Amino acid sequence: MKVKQIMFLKNYGKNNYNIGKTCDSINISRSTYRSWMDSHAEFRQAFNDFRDRVLDVVEEGLLDHAVNGNFKVQMFLAKTLMKQRGYVERTEVLHEGLLKVSESDVRDVEEHLKQILK
Repeated sequence: MKVKQIMFLKNYGKNNYNIGKTCDSINISRSTYRSWMDSHAEFRQAFNDFRDRVLDVVEEGLLDHAVNGNFKVQMFLAKTLMKQRGYVERTEVLHEGLLKVSESDVRDVEEHLKQILK
């Protein structure tokens, strides 16, 4: 890894995990950071490993609050981690395959579009 890439990783935590502030702190542009992420596998892997560790700490903190009775955190975790158990505010509909549409349905849609576009 390049010296600036190592500096970036060392300063990322010091800058509250803010990419823009970290770029400024080592005098690089955000486009340089993006270029590193796109074309330097070693830097990308090190950054992703670091970010995963940060996310682990955040997740652990959330779980601690939930276990200790913080209802808002419990609901947040339920809505994000327990969707399959029905804790959602909206329904997600996934569709696979083809839809069969009759010619009359197509004509109805075309007529409706003509009315709208007049």
